[in-house]
Amino acid sequence: MDKGNRDIVDRMNAPGFTDCLSHYHGEPVPTFQHRDGWVLHQIDYCYANRPTLDRLVDAPVLSQAEGFDRVERLSDHLPILCEFN
Repeated sequence: MDKGNRDIVDRMNAPGFTDCLSHYHGEPVPTFQHRDGWVLHQIDYCYANRPTLDRLVDAPVLSQAEGFDRVERLSDHLPILCEFN
């Protein structure tokens, strides 16, 4: 994780918020495609406080093929969706 991204993550974690995506999957989930084609870093997040995080039931990410390999490319970021009960 680069320094700028680390700063933002640390600032969000400090008051007790947690990234739902990496929490659900147990590790960071790559969400960004670099110009050279590599998808290595998670730079997209959905933060929640502890009571909300406890209600998290799913955190899917659009697949790389759906997001990046389309004729009309959606973005260089993969959409994430966090579902709560």
